[in-house]
Amino acid sequence: MNNNIIFVETTDGFPKKFTANNSKTELIARGLLNAGDNVTIINKIQGSEFIHKDVEQDSINGLTYYSFKRYNTERFGYIKNLINQCKILKKLKQKNRNNILIMGQPYFLVFLIEVFIYKILGYKTGITKTEWPSQIKSIEGIKKIDYIISDFAFGYFIDFILPISSYIEEQCKKFHKRQLRIPILARFSQYSPINSTQSKPYFLLCSTTAYKENIHIFIESFSLFMNKYPNSEFGIKLVLSGKDEDIKLAQQYILHSPFKERIEIYRQIPYNILLSLYKNATGLFIPLQDTIQDKARFSQKIAEYVSTGRPIITNNIGDIEQYFIDDENAYIAKEYSAEAYYNIFSRIYLAPEEANKIGYNGYLTGLKYFDNVKVSQELSLFLSKLF
Repeated sequence: MNNNIIFVETTDGFPKKFTANNSKTELIARGLLNAGDNVTIINKIQGSEFIHKDVEQDSINGLTYYSFKRYNTERFGYIKNLINQCKILKKLKQKNRNNILIMGQPYFLVFLIEVFIYKILGYKTGITKTEWPSQIKSIEGIKKIDYIISDFAFGYFIDFILPISSYIEEQCKKFHKRQLRIPILARFSQYSPINSTQSKPYFLLCSTTAYKENIHIFIESFSLFMNKYPNSEFGIKLVLSGKDEDIKLAQQYILHSPFKERIEIYRQIPYNILLSLYKNATGLFIPLQDTIQDKARFSQKIAEYVSTGRPIITNNIGDIEQYFIDDENAYIAKEYSAEAYYNIFSRIYLAPEEANKIGYNGYLTGLKYFDNVKVSQELSLFLSKLF
Protein backbone atom coordinates (compact mmCIF):
# COMPACT_ATOMS: atom_id res chain seq x y z
CA MET A 1 0.00 0.00 0.00
CA ASN A 2 0.97 3.65 -0.26
CA ASN A 3 -0.21 4.98 3.10
CA ASN A 4 1.77 6.88 5.71
CA ILE A 5 -0.40 6.46 8.82
CA ILE A 6 0.14 8.15 12.18
CA PHE A 7 -1.90 7.48 15.31
CA VAL A 8 -2.35 10.51 17.59
CA GLU A 9 -4.34 10.85 20.84
CA THR A 10 -5.21 7.12 20.77
CA THR A 11 -2.59 5.85 23.23
CA ASP A 12 -1.52 6.84 26.73
CA GLY A 13 1.92 5.74 27.88
CA PHE A 14 2.29 3.12 25.14
CA PRO A 15 3.93 0.60 25.38
CA LYS A 16 4.55 0.77 29.15
CA LYS A 17 0.89 1.11 30.08
CA PHE A 18 -1.56 -1.71 29.43
CA THR A 19 -4.96 -0.32 28.42
CA ALA A 20 -7.68 -1.41 25.98
CA ASN A 21 -6.96 1.61 23.74
CA ASN A 22 -3.23 0.93 23.73
CA SER A 23 -3.84 -2.72 22.87
CA LYS A 24 -6.27 -1.98 20.05
CA THR A 25 -4.04 0.72 18.55
CA GLU A 26 -1.06 -1.62 18.52
CA LEU A 27 -3.13 -4.41 16.95
CA ILE A 28 -4.33 -2.10 14.16
CA ALA A 29 -0.85 -0.62 13.68
CA ARG A 30 0.82 -4.00 13.36
CA GLY A 31 -1.87 -5.17 10.97
CA LEU A 32 -1.29 -2.08 8.82
CA LEU A 33 2.46 -2.70 8.85
CA ASN A 34 1.73 -6.21 7.64
CA ALA A 35 -0.35 -4.68 4.81
CA GLY A 36 2.66 -2.65 3.66
CA ASP A 37 1.80 0.74 5.17
CA ASN A 38 4.19 3.00 7.03
CA VAL A 39 2.91 3.38 10.61
CA THR A 40 3.88 5.52 13.63
CA ILE A 41 2.26 6.00 17.05
CA ILE A 42 2.42 9.34 18.87
CA ASN A 43 1.23 9.14 22.49
CA LYS A 44 -1.23 11.67 23.91
CA ILE A 45 -0.12 15.27 24.18
CA GLN A 46 -0.94 15.35 27.90
CA GLY A 47 2.35 13.51 28.42
CA SER A 48 3.38 10.52 30.47
CA GLU A 49 4.81 10.05 33.93
CA PHE A 50 7.21 7.51 32.40
CA ILE A 51 8.98 10.13 30.24
CA HIS A 52 11.65 12.47 31.58
CA LYS A 53 12.78 14.14 28.34
CA ASP A 54 10.67 16.62 26.35
CA VAL A 55 10.24 14.06 23.55
CA GLU A 56 11.26 10.43 23.46
CA GLN A 57 11.42 8.32 20.31
CA ASP A 58 11.71 4.54 20.46
CA SER A 59 10.46 1.40 18.75
CA ILE A 60 9.15 -1.98 19.82
CA ASN A 61 9.38 -4.89 17.39
CA GLY A 62 9.66 -2.53 14.45
CA LEU A 63 6.84 -0.16 15.47
CA THR A 64 8.08 3.42 16.06
CA TYR A 65 6.44 5.56 18.71
CA TYR A 66 6.92 8.99 20.31
CA SER A 67 6.15 10.05 23.87
CA PHE A 68 6.02 13.41 25.63
CA LYS A 69 6.94 14.53 29.12
CA ARG A 70 4.13 15.34 31.55
CA TYR A 71 4.46 18.83 33.04
CA ASN A 72 3.18 20.06 36.39
CA THR A 73 1.60 23.10 34.72
CA GLU A 74 -0.97 21.43 32.50
CA ARG A 75 -1.62 24.32 30.08
CA PHE A 76 2.06 25.03 29.59
CA GLY A 77 2.74 21.32 29.09
CA TYR A 78 -0.01 20.94 26.52
CA ILE A 79 1.23 23.90 24.45
CA LYS A 80 4.84 22.72 24.57
CA ASN A 81 3.90 19.16 23.66
CA LEU A 82 1.59 20.35 20.87
CA ILE A 83 4.48 22.29 19.34
CA ASN A 84 6.69 19.21 19.59
CA GLN A 85 3.96 17.09 18.00
CA CYS A 86 3.74 19.53 15.06
CA LYS A 87 7.50 19.23 14.53
CA ILE A 88 7.23 15.44 14.53
CA LEU A 89 4.32 15.46 12.07
CA LYS A 90 6.21 17.77 9.69
CA LYS A 91 9.18 15.42 9.82
CA LEU A 92 7.06 12.29 9.30
CA LYS A 93 5.05 13.63 6.36
CA GLN A 94 6.03 11.95 3.09
CA LYS A 95 5.57 13.37 -0.42
CA ASN A 96 5.14 10.04 -2.16
CA ARG A 97 2.54 8.56 0.25
CA ASN A 98 -1.01 9.21 1.44
CA ASN A 99 -0.53 11.07 4.73
CA ILE A 100 -3.23 10.06 7.21
CA LEU A 101 -3.84 10.74 10.90
CA ILE A 102 -6.01 8.41 12.98
CA MET A 103 -6.85 10.08 16.26
CA GLY A 104 -8.74 9.41 19.46
CA GLN A 105 -11.14 11.99 20.84
CA PRO A 106 -9.84 14.46 23.43
CA TYR A 107 -11.95 17.26 24.91
CA PHE A 108 -13.85 19.04 22.15
CA LEU A 109 -11.95 22.35 22.23
CA VAL A 110 -8.64 20.46 22.20
CA PHE A 111 -10.00 18.29 19.39
CA LEU A 112 -10.87 21.37 17.30
CA ILE A 113 -7.42 22.91 17.82
CA GLU A 114 -5.63 19.73 16.87
CA VAL A 115 -7.80 18.97 13.82
CA PHE A 116 -7.26 22.53 12.55
CA ILE A 117 -3.49 22.09 12.84
CA TYR A 118 -3.56 18.68 11.17
CA LYS A 119 -5.47 20.16 8.22
CA ILE A 120 -2.87 22.92 7.83
CA LEU A 121 -0.12 20.29 7.88
CA GLY A 122 -1.89 18.50 5.02
CA TYR A 123 -3.08 15.28 6.66
CA LYS A 124 -6.36 13.49 6.08
CA THR A 125 -7.77 13.05 9.58
CA GLY A 126 -10.19 10.55 11.08
CA ILE A 127 -11.31 9.24 14.44
CA THR A 128 -11.52 5.83 16.07
CA LYS A 129 -14.87 6.04 17.86
CA THR A 130 -15.02 3.38 20.57
CA GLU A 131 -17.77 4.88 22.76
CA TRP A 132 -20.70 7.27 22.66
CA PRO A 133 -19.47 9.10 25.77
CA SER A 134 -22.45 11.44 26.20
CA GLN A 135 -24.40 8.33 27.26
CA ILE A 136 -21.94 7.08 29.88
CA LYS A 137 -23.79 7.17 33.19
CA SER A 138 -20.78 7.86 35.40
CA ILE A 139 -19.79 11.08 33.57
CA GLU A 140 -21.23 14.29 34.97
CA GLY A 141 -20.79 18.09 35.04
CA ILE A 142 -18.65 20.01 32.54
CA LYS A 143 -17.24 16.79 31.12
CA LYS A 144 -20.76 15.59 30.35
CA ILE A 145 -21.58 18.84 28.51
CA ASP A 146 -18.34 18.56 26.54
CA TYR A 147 -19.19 15.02 25.44
CA ILE A 148 -22.74 15.98 24.46
CA ILE A 149 -21.42 18.77 22.21
CA SER A 150 -18.71 16.50 20.85
CA ASP A 151 -21.06 13.63 19.98
CA PHE A 152 -23.35 16.09 18.26
CA ALA A 153 -20.70 17.82 16.13
CA PHE A 154 -17.29 16.07 15.95
CA GLY A 155 -17.88 14.37 12.59
CA TYR A 156 -18.29 17.62 10.70
CA PHE A 157 -14.60 18.47 11.18
CA ILE A 158 -12.88 15.27 10.02
CA ASP A 159 -12.53 13.19 6.85
CA PHE A 160 -13.50 9.70 8.02
CA ILE A 161 -14.80 7.77 11.04
CA LEU A 162 -13.85 4.32 12.33
CA PRO A 163 -16.72 3.28 14.65
CA ILE A 164 -16.38 0.17 16.81
CA SER A 165 -20.06 -0.79 16.74
CA SER A 166 -23.13 -0.69 14.51
CA TYR A 167 -24.81 1.66 17.03
CA ILE A 168 -22.05 4.26 16.67
CA GLU A 169 -21.99 3.74 12.91
CA GLU A 170 -25.69 4.54 12.77
CA GLN A 171 -25.30 7.65 14.96
CA CYS A 172 -22.51 8.95 12.71
CA LYS A 173 -24.46 8.73 9.45
CA LYS A 174 -25.67 12.30 10.00
CA PHE A 175 -22.11 13.55 9.33
CA HIS A 176 -22.08 12.10 5.79
CA LYS A 177 -18.46 11.01 6.08
CA ARG A 178 -16.83 7.79 4.94
CA GLN A 179 -17.01 5.10 7.63
CA LEU A 180 -15.46 1.71 8.21
CA ARG A 181 -16.46 -0.29 11.26
CA ILE A 182 -13.36 -1.51 13.10
CA PRO A 183 -14.63 -4.04 15.66
CA ILE A 184 -12.88 -5.52 18.64
CA LEU A 185 -9.53 -7.09 17.71
CA ALA A 186 -7.11 -9.75 18.87
CA ARG A 187 -4.23 -11.88 17.63
CA PHE A 188 -5.40 -15.38 16.83
CA SER A 189 -2.80 -18.09 17.28
CA GLN A 190 -3.49 -21.74 16.53
CA TYR A 191 -6.33 -23.16 18.63
CA SER A 192 -5.46 -25.59 21.39
CA PRO A 193 -7.89 -27.16 23.92
CA ILE A 194 -8.02 -26.24 27.60
CA ASN A 195 -5.29 -27.70 29.78
CA SER A 196 -7.01 -30.55 31.64
CA THR A 197 -4.27 -30.65 34.26
CA GLN A 198 -5.16 -27.26 35.74
CA SER A 199 -5.70 -27.36 39.51
CA LYS A 200 -9.30 -26.20 39.90
CA PRO A 201 -11.95 -24.89 37.46
CA TYR A 202 -13.00 -21.24 37.58
CA PHE A 203 -15.08 -18.56 35.91
CA LEU A 204 -13.34 -15.26 35.14
CA LEU A 205 -14.28 -11.60 34.80
CA CYS A 206 -11.85 -8.97 33.53
CA SER A 207 -13.13 -5.46 34.21
CA THR A 208 -12.42 -1.99 35.47
CA THR A 209 -13.81 -1.07 38.88
CA ALA A 210 -15.96 1.54 37.12
CA TYR A 211 -18.31 -1.34 36.27
CA LYS A 212 -19.06 -2.04 39.93
CA GLU A 213 -22.45 -3.61 39.17
CA ASN A 214 -20.80 -6.23 36.95
CA ILE A 215 -18.39 -7.20 39.72
CA HIS A 216 -21.23 -7.53 42.24
CA ILE A 217 -23.48 -9.55 39.95
CA PHE A 218 -20.59 -11.90 39.11
CA ILE A 219 -20.10 -12.67 42.78
CA GLU A 220 -23.85 -13.01 43.37
CA SER A 221 -24.18 -15.42 40.43
CA PHE A 222 -21.33 -17.52 41.76
CA SER A 223 -22.94 -17.63 45.21
CA LEU A 224 -26.17 -19.00 43.69
CA PHE A 225 -24.12 -21.58 41.80
CA MET A 226 -22.27 -22.72 44.93
CA ASN A 227 -25.50 -22.96 46.91
CA LYS A 228 -26.83 -25.30 44.23
CA TYR A 229 -23.60 -27.29 43.83
CA PRO A 230 -21.83 -27.12 47.20
CA ASN A 231 -19.48 -30.00 46.32
CA SER A 232 -18.19 -28.23 43.22
CA GLU A 233 -14.50 -27.27 43.16
CA PHE A 234 -15.23 -24.10 41.19
CA GLY A 235 -13.93 -20.67 42.06
CA ILE A 236 -13.98 -17.26 40.39
CA LYS A 237 -11.16 -14.92 39.39
CA LEU A 238 -11.45 -11.16 38.92
CA VAL A 239 -8.84 -9.27 36.92
CA LEU A 240 -9.45 -5.68 37.97
CA SER A 241 -8.05 -2.30 37.02
CA GLY A 242 -8.90 0.99 38.66
CA LYS A 243 -8.11 3.29 41.54
CA ASP A 244 -6.75 1.78 44.75
CA GLU A 245 -9.77 2.98 46.73
CA ASP A 246 -12.14 1.29 44.28
CA ILE A 247 -10.16 -1.96 44.46
CA LYS A 248 -10.50 -1.81 48.24
CA LEU A 249 -14.27 -1.42 47.91
CA ALA A 250 -14.36 -4.52 45.71
CA GLN A 251 -12.28 -6.42 48.27
CA GLN A 252 -14.64 -5.35 51.05
CA TYR A 253 -17.61 -6.60 49.02
CA ILE A 254 -15.89 -9.96 48.57
CA LEU A 255 -15.36 -10.27 52.33
CA HIS A 256 -19.13 -10.41 52.78
CA SER A 257 -19.43 -13.43 50.48
CA PRO A 258 -19.80 -16.84 52.18
CA PHE A 259 -17.50 -18.17 49.43
CA LYS A 260 -14.79 -15.53 49.77
CA GLU A 261 -12.05 -18.17 50.01
CA ARG A 262 -12.89 -19.18 46.42
CA ILE A 263 -12.58 -15.65 45.01
CA GLU A 264 -9.24 -14.30 43.75
CA ILE A 265 -8.36 -10.79 42.58
CA TYR A 266 -5.55 -10.04 40.12
CA ARG A 267 -4.13 -6.61 39.32
CA GLN A 268 -1.49 -5.23 36.95
CA ILE A 269 -0.41 -8.61 35.65
CA PRO A 270 1.71 -9.12 32.50
CA TYR A 271 -0.26 -9.66 29.32
CA ASN A 272 0.99 -13.22 28.84
CA ILE A 273 -0.26 -14.11 32.33
CA LEU A 274 -3.61 -12.50 31.56
CA LEU A 275 -4.00 -14.59 28.40
CA SER A 276 -3.05 -17.69 30.39
CA LEU A 277 -5.83 -16.94 32.89
CA TYR A 278 -8.28 -16.60 29.99
CA LYS A 279 -7.01 -19.77 28.38
CA ASN A 280 -7.52 -21.93 31.47
CA ALA A 281 -10.89 -20.51 32.51
CA THR A 282 -13.99 -22.69 32.29
CA GLY A 283 -16.05 -19.66 31.24
CA LEU A 284 -15.32 -15.99 30.58
CA PHE A 285 -17.85 -13.46 31.90
CA ILE A 286 -18.75 -10.23 30.07
CA PRO A 287 -22.20 -9.05 31.25
CA LEU A 288 -23.98 -6.27 29.34
CA GLN A 289 -26.94 -4.13 30.31
CA ASP A 290 -29.72 -2.80 28.10
CA THR A 291 -28.34 0.74 28.09
CA ILE A 292 -27.11 3.01 25.30
CA GLN A 293 -23.67 2.91 26.90
CA ASP A 294 -23.43 -0.89 26.52
CA LYS A 295 -25.09 -0.84 23.09
CA ALA A 296 -22.53 1.65 21.81
CA ARG A 297 -19.41 0.06 23.22
CA PHE A 298 -18.04 -3.29 22.12
CA SER A 299 -15.63 -4.52 24.76
CA GLN A 300 -12.13 -5.31 23.52
CA LYS A 301 -12.08 -8.07 26.13
CA ILE A 302 -14.53 -10.12 24.04
CA ALA A 303 -12.01 -10.48 21.21
CA GLU A 304 -9.29 -11.44 23.68
CA TYR A 305 -11.65 -13.90 25.34
CA VAL A 306 -12.63 -15.74 22.15
CA SER A 307 -9.04 -15.77 20.87
CA THR A 308 -8.26 -18.28 23.63
CA GLY A 309 -11.06 -20.64 22.63
CA ARG A 310 -12.94 -20.49 25.91
CA PRO A 311 -16.72 -19.85 25.97
CA ILE A 312 -18.00 -16.36 26.74
CA ILE A 313 -21.01 -15.62 28.97
CA THR A 314 -22.78 -12.42 27.98
CA ASN A 315 -26.06 -10.75 26.93
CA ASN A 316 -27.59 -10.08 23.52
CA ILE A 317 -26.85 -6.35 23.66
CA GLY A 318 -25.31 -4.16 20.98
CA ASP A 319 -23.09 -5.94 18.48
CA ILE A 320 -23.22 -9.25 20.34
CA GLU A 321 -26.25 -10.13 18.20
CA GLN A 322 -24.22 -9.39 15.07
CA TYR A 323 -21.73 -12.17 15.76
CA PHE A 324 -22.96 -14.58 18.47
CA ILE A 325 -25.80 -17.07 18.89
CA ASP A 326 -26.71 -18.72 22.17
CA ASP A 327 -25.57 -22.33 22.49
CA GLU A 328 -23.64 -22.11 19.21
CA ASN A 329 -20.64 -19.87 19.76
CA ALA A 330 -21.47 -18.21 23.12
CA TYR A 331 -23.66 -18.47 26.20
CA ILE A 332 -26.13 -15.60 26.01
CA ALA A 333 -28.18 -14.80 29.11
CA LYS A 334 -31.78 -13.73 28.61
CA GLU A 335 -31.44 -10.88 31.08
CA TYR A 336 -28.95 -9.02 33.24
CA SER A 337 -29.54 -10.90 36.48
CA ALA A 338 -27.67 -13.16 38.88
CA GLU A 339 -30.24 -15.90 38.28
CA ALA A 340 -29.70 -15.84 34.50
CA TYR A 341 -25.91 -16.07 34.84
CA TYR A 342 -26.14 -18.75 37.53
CA ASN A 343 -28.18 -20.84 35.10
CA ILE A 344 -25.40 -20.57 32.53
CA PHE A 345 -22.74 -21.46 35.11
CA SER A 346 -24.82 -24.57 35.84
CA ARG A 347 -25.09 -25.48 32.15
CA ILE A 348 -21.33 -25.25 31.76
CA TYR A 349 -20.75 -27.31 34.91
CA LEU A 350 -23.15 -30.05 33.86
CA ALA A 351 -22.01 -30.24 30.22
CA PRO A 352 -18.28 -29.39 30.01
CA GLU A 353 -17.77 -30.95 26.58
CA GLU A 354 -20.55 -28.82 25.16
CA ALA A 355 -18.85 -25.77 26.71
CA ASN A 356 -15.59 -26.71 24.98
CA LYS A 357 -17.41 -26.95 21.65
CA ILE A 358 -19.08 -23.56 22.12
CA GLY A 359 -15.71 -22.05 23.06
CA TYR A 360 -14.13 -23.44 19.90
CA ASN A 361 -16.96 -22.07 17.75
CA GLY A 362 -16.45 -18.68 19.40
CA TYR A 363 -12.78 -18.91 18.48
CA LEU A 364 -13.73 -19.55 14.83
CA THR A 365 -16.07 -16.54 14.91
CA GLY A 366 -13.27 -14.35 16.25
CA LEU A 367 -10.84 -15.67 13.66
CA LYS A 368 -13.31 -14.68 10.94
CA TYR A 369 -14.28 -11.22 12.18
CA PHE A 370 -11.82 -9.98 14.85
CA ASP A 371 -8.39 -11.00 13.55
CA ASN A 372 -6.26 -7.87 13.57
CA VAL A 373 -4.39 -8.73 10.36
CA LYS A 374 -7.56 -9.32 8.31
CA VAL A 375 -9.34 -6.21 9.62
CA SER A 376 -6.26 -4.01 9.11
CA GLN A 377 -5.92 -5.11 5.49
CA GLU A 378 -9.47 -3.91 4.91
CA LEU A 379 -8.65 -0.65 6.73
CA SER A 380 -5.54 -0.09 4.61
CA LEU A 381 -7.58 -0.37 1.42
CA PHE A 382 -10.27 1.94 2.87
CA LEU A 383 -7.68 4.60 3.71
CA SER A 384 -6.12 4.38 0.24
CA LYS A 385 -9.48 5.22 -1.31
CA LEU A 386 -9.68 8.52 0.62
CA PHE A 387 -7.38 10.07 -1.97
